[in-house]
Amino acid sequence: MLLALRLGALGALAAALAPPQAPPATPLRRGFEVVATFDTSTLDGATRAPLALQVLDPRRFPTPSKAKRACRRAEVALNGRTARCGDDVNVGDVLELRARTCVESYLQARFRSAKAPFELKVAYEDDYLAVVVKPSGRPTHSEGQGRMNLRSAVPFALRPPARVDDGDRALSRPQPVHRLDKATSGLVLCAKTKNAAVECSRMFAERRVKKRYAAVLLGEPATPRGVIDAPIPVAVNGVSTLRSARTVYTVERVVRSLKMDHLTLVHFAPRTGRTHQLRRHAADVLRCPIVGDALYDGGGAAAMQFRRRGLFLCARYLELDHPCVPGERLRVEIPLPAKFDDLLARESDRFERLA
Repeated sequence: MLLALRLGALGALAAALAPPQAPPATPLRRGFEVVATFDTSTLDGATRAPLALQVLDPRRFPTPSKAKRACRRAEVALNGRTARCGDDVNVGDVLELRARTCVESYLQARFRSAKAPFELKVAYEDDYLAVVVKPSGRPTHSEGQGRMNLRSAVPFALRPPARVDDGDRALSRPQPVHRLDKATSGLVLCAKTKNAAVECSRMFAERRVKKRYAAVLLGEPATPRGVIDAPIPVAVNGVSTLRSARTVYTVERVVRSLKMDHLTLVHFAPRTGRTHQLRRHAADVLRCPIVGDALYDGGGAAAMQFRRRGLFLCARYLELDHPCVPGERLRVEIPLPAKFDDLLARESDRFERLA
């Protein structure tokens, strides 16, 4: 027994004196790929991982915050395991940069449900952004309706980027960068990469995106074209305040109607982006509410008969500088919705037959 105790003590002493073993290598995380391997032979001794990234790749990591962020996101591997901000990188170590693969990012969004909440048409798509056609009756973002919104549907309709430029990164899921009212249909710009999201949001804020809408009005405007420059009340911190709002309109077609005397197809080109701007300008300034507008059509018997087919307002045209391709101007247009032509033709035919 004494011999066994002595052997046990010697074993414990040997274990205590042995050099610490490196933790087992962490396998490459699912959904990541190695995009760069750094030459650590140029380092001057032990260097913390964020600083090593700055020294070895100053273009990709110009600031300490960017280098630390990469470590926190598990995008850096040291000798086969995920590197932390406090880890030292020595000469001869294997330091790798990992990036989330675009395909896996979109699959992660899809895994929450095996089926798209509703079908989406895609009007334009490239590796940086896409323009989709939002159906009427679907909100852009969640409004307490679960997944029945545009943001939840776009990952199922769009393909992941095939490539992402240096200094950019793919979003985990494509994101709408502006809104349409729930009742409004039409084009919505969605970003696939971080740079596209930032630049597109900036262009909308600076009013550098051209938009055109089609609408059918109850009645006929006094003039066939014009500029509406009338402020609109906007809620700011719970207080209603007037904000400038400007809309250019052009009459496209006027038909006779037994119910409303006239129905008018117009094109709106908003110069500002206030909430319900086009709907309020049509009702309050032109005195011709948009067909199907339950908020601003006045609630008359004839107006209420037209509500059954929804709001006749569609965002048909978008034009902007491509945020990620210098010198490229992006123009996207969709046809007039079939229900617009159907309504105008039906009302015109009824008037000719029964008037």
